[in-house]
Order: sequence, then C-alpha cells, then structure tokens
Amino acid sequence: MYNLKLIGRIFYGTGIAGIGVLHFFYPGFRPVILPLPPEQTAQLSFLVYLAGGFLLITGLIISIGKYVRTIALLLAFVLFLFFAVGHLPNRLTHMINVLGAWTDALKLRRFVVVH
Repeated sequence: MYNLKLIGRIFYGTGIAGIGVLHFFYPGFRPVILPLPPEQTAQLSFLVYLAGGFLLITGLIISIGKYVRTIALLLAFVLFLFFAVGHLPNRLTHMINVLGAWTDALKLRRFVVVH
C-alpha cells in the first residue's frame, strides 16, 4: 500500500509541476488555472511566472516527499483561491449550464480535494 501512495504522490506532484512549466512556455495563465483567454493575461507576465514557479516548486517538493502535508495544504489553498476568484464568478456570470464548460473548473477543484 505504501508503494501506491508513493507512486500517486510522485504522479500528482509531477502533474502539478508540469502545469507550472507550461506557464513559462506559453503566454498568459493556462485555462485550467484562470478561465480567461491567455491573450488577456499575457501582459501580467510577472504574475504568470510567479504562479508557474509556485506550481513547479510545490509539485517538485510533493514529488520528492519533503513537507508534503504542509505544501499540499498551501497548494490546496492557492488552487481554491483560483477556483473561488477566477472560475466560479466566470461560470456563474455567464450561466453556462453545459457541463463541458465547467471542465477546467472541476479539474481545479479535483486538484484541491486530492492531497
């Protein structure tokens, strides 16, 4: 059972780090993090790089296995803020009832729940 936890933690941390790396290669926030088109957030490069660096570092720390609980709680808090401030108002404002439109928001919520 310990091996499954270890493998799951490594894959989860690698996935979070991968989302962080994407922020350095493409302009703007990735849609899974912020629901705005990347072109609208391209001028916020400092914040994009800061968020990408945060995701990269926390993902690597979780994969390595140091301070996992503390880092995972911090990551969950930040991802919840992105969900509550970015995705939720956007989805409720546009009142999109199609479940496919909620895909990125639900992915972000899943990242928060799994730790």
